[in-house]
Amino acid sequence: MNNWYNQSKSDFTFDPYGNSTSGYNFNWQNNLWTPSDGYLQMFFNGMGGDMGYYGQFYNSTYGSFTDVKEPGELPVEYALYPNYPNPFSAGAYGNPVTVLRFALPVASDVVMTVYDLLGKKVKIILNQEMPAGEHEVVFDAGNLPSGTYFIRMEAGKFSHSQKLLLLK
Repeated sequence: MNNWYNQSKSDFTFDPYGNSTSGYNFNWQNNLWTPSDGYLQMFFNGMGGDMGYYGQFYNSTYGSFTDVKEPGELPVEYALYPNYPNPFSAGAYGNPVTVLRFALPVASDVVMTVYDLLGKKVKIILNQEMPAGEHEVVFDAGNLPSGTYFIRMEAGKFSHSQKLLLLK
């Protein structure tokens, strides 16, 4: 007997960095997929489990933009932009997080490392090859005490450091 049983599925779309940007839930009913309520697990910067939505459709936009560029326009030089917010703290939303934005004119191996005031390495935030373009990484400092820290980014022959201020 070749009968379909009522089942469900979720379809997701992802940006070039693996972040899910939309999701749909469906149930198999009357020989076709129909939208349905269900839990959608969303992912941003490789993190999941904190975000979800009960519903038929979820669409999300991550980050913020400060300028508008033509599609496909690549940066002309390496850059590590000031983190936002800085200083940063947990506030009413839980762990203290800040967003680190950077630009790569060509695909590069990127290493982003956090150091304390004495120069001790406290966390490696990123250590992977990244495509050319503008990128964002969320730094969660929930396990660090208040203080001054430095972020160092190395990509190709580019190296730059900047100060981060964590208030708890």
